[in-house]
Amino acid sequence: MAADDDAARLAIFEKYEAGREGGVEVEDWEDPNLELYAVTDRYGFMHKERLPPSNPTQKDLDVMRHRAQKWSKMLVKWDSVLGTSVFRRRVFKGVPESVRLTVWSKFLDLKTIKKPGQYEAAYYAARERGKVKDIDQINKDIARRFREQILFRERYGQGQQILFRILAAYSMYNTEIGYCQGMDAIAGLLMMYMAEEDAYWAMCKLMSSEKYAMHGLYVEDLRKLHEMCNHHGTIRRKVLPKINKHLEKVGFDPTLYGTKWFMEGFQERLPFSLVLRIWDVYLYLGEQVMHAMAALLIKLFKKQMTKQSFEELHMFMKELPGHKFDNDEVMEQLDLMLQDLTKQKLSGFPKATSLTFLPTQAAPSYPVPPEEFRDLTLRREKRLAIKSLPPGMGLERESDSLASESSMSEGMASPERESATSAPTIIPLHRQEAAEARAAEPLTSPVSTNGASSLRDMPVAEEKEEEGASTPLAQHQTNGVEPLQLESSFSAALSSSVMPESAGRPTDLGTAVEEDMATTPTAYTAVEGEATPGDAATPKAAQGPMANGVIGHDKSQLDASGSDQSLRIRVSTI
Repeated sequence: MAADDDAARLAIFEKYEAGREGGVEVEDWEDPNLELYAVTDRYGFMHKERLPPSNPTQKDLDVMRHRAQKWSKMLVKWDSVLGTSVFRRRVFKGVPESVRLTVWSKFLDLKTIKKPGQYEAAYYAARERGKVKDIDQINKDIARRFREQILFRERYGQGQQILFRILAAYSMYNTEIGYCQGMDAIAGLLMMYMAEEDAYWAMCKLMSSEKYAMHGLYVEDLRKLHEMCNHHGTIRRKVLPKINKHLEKVGFDPTLYGTKWFMEGFQERLPFSLVLRIWDVYLYLGEQVMHAMAALLIKLFKKQMTKQSFEELHMFMKELPGHKFDNDEVMEQLDLMLQDLTKQKLSGFPKATSLTFLPTQAAPSYPVPPEEFRDLTLRREKRLAIKSLPPGMGLERESDSLASESSMSEGMASPERESATSAPTIIPLHRQEAAEARAAEPLTSPVSTNGASSLRDMPVAEEKEEEGASTPLAQHQTNGVEPLQLESSFSAALSSSVMPESAGRPTDLGTAVEEDMATTPTAYTAVEGEATPGDAATPKAAQGPMANGVIGHDKSQLDASGSDQSLRIRVSTI
């Protein structure tokens, strides 16, 4: 029996370690055929119909640039602005894509919690003696999770490999949980913005910190999930008595919809652009945000819900992602709901109750893996997941050099530098030469300092927001996903494996975009961490939310034939 369990466990590990490149065979329904998706939005999610191009106005671009500059200043003076009303307001207005990685990492204090070598050791321990039950469930859930997300779509592809390693390693880090369904959603979200090991430690923080205490959601008795659903029922009765009366009459219990909301952080139940805004605030304030957001959703749709039967309510909750949301309006209402719940002492649990949601056992420390395993890991890190790309696929363009340049000009760690890992950097030779030439030039910040000698000299006191700064761009008519914002065609890059900045250094974003639109894709191959461009002209590199992703694109870069002009390739690390 034990021998059969060992064989079953190792068979799963070997498939993920070999990947499709290693000859792993998959079922027909698991193969995405590596097609280029004209229906993929800026976050990597595919839709049933082709998405319209985004055409932001100059005013939109100016507002976004202004907001990125404000956040760059706040990152320089992080400790002094963290608890201010200005900071809170800007978090609710949304963290710019260009700095989201850095901001999330600071919220989670990743620099202080990471323990070198322990992630690799935990993964090796899972491979050698992990529970077959946990490993088998991880394998099944990964195949089902994010089926419409281009990073995770390919069976045993790079995205699924990384997600598997994170979850398998965590099953050994937190043996009280091992693995529970729903954890894959949290890890996947973190993966879209963070380097692999950073995402792992971020997950550790979310589980074990009193501020978030997600551990209680996934333990065997699901104690925190039950408490959160019960608390939501209390909020319904006290804050929303009319709609609560109808819901109780038809027997629509909070557990029927709260389970997905709380265990997956509202993913797959709301548009992803809104989910990111919620997580900006959640990582800042903690679990009280989940209580407030659940109450707000009932409040927003109480008119429709009061007319619905049990079956209609059940379907309605599943169809929420299809509703058109004004994200800025929702976040303003969320802030008000948080304030209301705080006044009524309903924003969270008593401290004694919260402590019961935390791990009771110290995280184990595993021995360093044997040398042969570490050599295998190193070879994998230096191997590009995709040796050759289909026609039309190139490196994603850079459309957000603003924040990284302004931060580096003041000595502040950029997202790439702050999250640097051991992954090799894929840099074409002509771009290496351009980077060397640019390194000799003095750095010039595009941020206007209004006479101040540097960003550090500029005040970070209450500032009057530009008119229209909180006005969202026109949303998609069909899915409510926010359109392209020139802060980034994806979210901020997270590791040193991201392509370097383009040789040019435009300070005018409008000009930069026009230049980007004129570029053509290139095919890349890589050997031992080096890449060689193909015959086509090389587009600019970009930062994007698929921090460990194989490919991702900006929907505005789709040409008339549906070809993607902004895809990129990445190398992951363990």
